[in-house]
Amino acid sequence: MKLVVLLALVAATSALKIAAKPSLATAKLDAPSSLVAAGPAEVKALRGGFDMGMLQLLSYFFFWYLGNYYYNISNKLALKAAGGKTGYPMTIAALQMAVGVVYALYMWVAPDSRSLPSITKDDLVKMLPVGFCAMGAHCFSVFAMSAGAVSFGQIVKAAEPAFAAVIGTFLYGKSISTAKWLSLIPVIGGVCLASVKELDFAWAALIAACTANVFAAFKGNENKKLMDTPGLRERIGSVGNQFALTSIIGTLFSLPLMIAREGHKWGGFVELFKENADVRRAIRRNSGAIPAQFWRNSGAILAQ
Repeated sequence: MKLVVLLALVAATSALKIAAKPSLATAKLDAPSSLVAAGPAEVKALRGGFDMGMLQLLSYFFFWYLGNYYYNISNKLALKAAGGKTGYPMTIAALQMAVGVVYALYMWVAPDSRSLPSITKDDLVKMLPVGFCAMGAHCFSVFAMSAGAVSFGQIVKAAEPAFAAVIGTFLYGKSISTAKWLSLIPVIGGVCLASVKELDFAWAALIAACTANVFAAFKGNENKKLMDTPGLRERIGSVGNQFALTSIIGTLFSLPLMIAREGHKWGGFVELFKENADVRRAIRRNSGAIPAQFWRNSGAILAQ
């Protein structure tokens, strides 16, 4: 029963997130390389009656969920080995974000990989709210996972579209269609039903997951406002660069919090890192987190 509810939540959440516009046919997307090289007849045959842009968008969300699946398993093992919510959740969360920074820097220096963004100091200042919210969403998600079952944390986080809709409407003045409001009913209803049936209910996990949803909602709205800045999208250059800059800013915000909360027991964490393979795997590989967020950000931008 729980599996059915979770699958329903995934489907409803995905539908809400990709329903930003009625059709992607009019979106400003670069055509797939196979279509660029093909003539009109070949294009018609390749499309085969369905929108290639929609297929690309759905594939992004598929890889996002797949990456999140492996990330959650790896993360839970590490958090459990590290002592749960009383162990090192903030340290693990901050170091995971730092792995994203290392990956971003590598992609900028590697030959023929990714060009540097040409942003200004003012652009960086405007990106601070997005980076801060990204840090909050990630760190509170990790804490929720450390305080309760993975399934419970993911159930509550499935309500993220509801938080985004409410915050977007009342704080950002967005207009949301009746259809989108109605689509929240199965999301919220499924969350309530699954939470009531969850045997591993934990208030700390509930509060942390809801806080992560709030940060994620603000991040989405702030990011939309940021991308509306004239010329900024072009100066950033790519989805990968946008994710890299957000990761760097978020990491810089997370390090002081990590030091304040768990810095006094850093030596114990170092010993744990040396002795426990699950902790090393979750941080060093950051299993699924980087590719999952890349697919998610790519899909979200395509849906705009």
